[in-house]
Amino acid sequence: MCKRFQGGRSLGWVLVFLLGLGTVGVPSMAYAVTEFAAPSILAPPNALDPGGAVNEMLGDSRTLDLVDRALGASSLSPDYEAELRLMRGSILLDSGACDAAVVELSPVLELTPEDDEALAKRGLAHLCLDRYEDAGRDLNAALALDTDSFWGRFGRGWLYFRVGRLAAAEQDFNVVVRVAADSVLGYWARGYVRLTDRKYEDAIFDFDRALQLGSGFSSAHMLRGYAFLGIGERERAIGDFDAALTYDNAEPGSYIGRGFAHLKLGNVDEAQDDFSVAVALDPMSALAQEGLGLVLNDRGDFEAALESFAIAIDGKPRVDAHFGRGVARMETGDVSGAIEDFEEAIRISPEYAGTYVNLGIAQARAGNDALALDSYAKALQLDPLEKTAYYNRSLIYRRQGLNDEAIEDLTELIRISSYSAESYVDRCIAYYDMSNNLGTLSDCNTALSIDANVRRAHGIRGLVFSRTEDYRAAIAEFDAEILVRPRHPAAFRERGLVYGKMGDLELALADADTALELDAEYTEAYIDRGNIFKRKGDTMRALADYSAAIDLEPLAANVYRERGELYRELGEIDKAEADFVMATALVSAGDLSSSQPVQ
Repeated sequence: MCKRFQGGRSLGWVLVFLLGLGTVGVPSMAYAVTEFAAPSILAPPNALDPGGAVNEMLGDSRTLDLVDRALGASSLSPDYEAELRLMRGSILLDSGACDAAVVELSPVLELTPEDDEALAKRGLAHLCLDRYEDAGRDLNAALALDTDSFWGRFGRGWLYFRVGRLAAAEQDFNVVVRVAADSVLGYWARGYVRLTDRKYEDAIFDFDRALQLGSGFSSAHMLRGYAFLGIGERERAIGDFDAALTYDNAEPGSYIGRGFAHLKLGNVDEAQDDFSVAVALDPMSALAQEGLGLVLNDRGDFEAALESFAIAIDGKPRVDAHFGRGVARMETGDVSGAIEDFEEAIRISPEYAGTYVNLGIAQARAGNDALALDSYAKALQLDPLEKTAYYNRSLIYRRQGLNDEAIEDLTELIRISSYSAESYVDRCIAYYDMSNNLGTLSDCNTALSIDANVRRAHGIRGLVFSRTEDYRAAIAEFDAEILVRPRHPAAFRERGLVYGKMGDLELALADADTALELDAEYTEAYIDRGNIFKRKGDTMRALADYSAAIDLEPLAANVYRERGELYRELGEIDKAEADFVMATALVSAGDLSSSQPVQ
C-alpha cells in the first residue's frame, strides 16, 4: 500500500494534478558548441505518487466496499454518515475519479456545512477537473473556516501553481509544512513549486526533507535529480535518477532527466538509450522526443532528429524543440525553416543568448550579414561571455575585410576562454587567412605551449611553412597533426599537397587516397587526386576524379575547366566545349572554385 498522510488517506490523486502541467525546461544547446544553457523548464513526470509507489487500487476497492456496507446500515447519525461519505469521497479522489468525488463530497457538506476538509477535498476534485472557479470557491471557504487547514492550504497551493502564481503557491505550502512538520507531501509539493521557479537549492532542501521523512519516494528522487541538473551537479542528478528507477522503472521522467544529465556529460550513447526508453514508454512525450532529437543532432542524423522535433512540437510552442529543430533544419539545408524556428524560440523565451547566436548563423548562411551581426550583438547584450557570438561575428568581419574588428573579437574570445589553447588556435587561423604569417605562428606556438596536443595548431603551422616553401618543415608539422588526429582527412590532404609540390607524386597519391578513405565525399581530395593523375599522365583516372568532384560540387568552375582540357586532349571536343561553357558561366556568376584549404 501507499504511505498514508493526514487522516490516514492515500494521495494517489495528486497524480491527476501533475499530468499535463507545463513542462519545466530542459537545458538548451548552442549550435556552435555542445553546451547546455541553464535549464528553463522542468520535465513533467508522467506519474508522481507521493508514496513512492503506484496506488494499489485493490486495497482502495476493499476499503470502498467496507465503506459502502457501512453506509448501507440503518439509523446512521448525520455525523457518522458524513464521516463515511468523506472517506468514500477521499478514496474516489485518491483513485482519480474526480467527478464521482465531487458527487460524493457534496452531501457531506449538506450534513456538516463547516467541514473544512470536505470543502478542501471537493475543491481539489474540481481542480482535478480544471474547474478553477469552483475549486477556488471551495478552497477559500475551507480556509475561511480554518486558516491553517492542511487540505485547504495544500489545495490552494496547487491551484496557485496551476495558474502560474508560484510565489503564492509557495506561501501556502509554507503553511502546510508549518502545521504538519512531518508531512512528506508538504515538503515534496513545496519542492516541486521551488523547482519550477528555478530555486534549485531550496528545492533540494525540500526533497532532502521529504526523503528523510519517507524513504523509497521515487518522485522525490526524480525531482531532486532535476534540481541537481539545475545547479550543474550532473553526477548527483544521475544518482537520483538511478534511485528513482529502482523504485519505479516505468517512469519516463526519470529516464528523460538521466538522459539530459548524460548528454551534458558527453555520454551520448547513454543519453540515447535513456531517451529511447522514455519514448518507448510514452511515444508522445514532448520532452523525451526533444531529448532524442538533440542526441540525433549530436550524431549528425538530422533527418531523424526532425521527426522527433515534429512530435515534440505538434502544434504547441516549445522553446527547446524549436531550438533543436532549427539546428536540424540548418544542417539539412532548410535555412529559412531554421530561421523560423529560432525566431519562434526567441518569442517564447527571449532571454537565452544561444538562440540569438544560432539565428545569426542561419541569417549569415542566408546571406544576410547585417541581420546576423544584429543577432550576435543581441546575444552579447544578454551574455557578454557568449563565446560563439564572438567567434561567429569574427567570421563575418573577416569575410567583409574588417580584419581589425575580427582580431578584436577573437582576442576577447581568448580572454573569456581563460586563455585556452583552442582560443589561440581560432585567432591563429584568422591571422593565416589574413596572410599574417608572424601572427599565425605566434598564436599557434602559444597554443602548443599550453597544450602540446591541441588540434589544428600543427596543421596551421604546416600551411604557413608550405606557403613560405619550407616544405620539409611543413611535412613535419602535418606529421605531428596526424599523430594528434589520425582520422582527420584534411591533414592527409594538406600533406599530400606538399608532397606534390616537392614532386613526390606517389606519396602525394597515397595521402589523397587516405583522405578519401576517411571521407568518401571529400570534394577537394578528389580534385587533388585528379591533379596528381593528370601529372602522371593517367587521363582516364583523372577524368573520373574530376567527375566525382563535380558530382559533389556542381558549381566548381575550375574543375569543369580542368576536365574540359582533358576532354580536348582526348579529342572529345563537344564534351570539352560544354565544360568550358559551364566554367565561364560559373565564373561570371562569381563561383570560381570549390577547392579551398580545409582545416
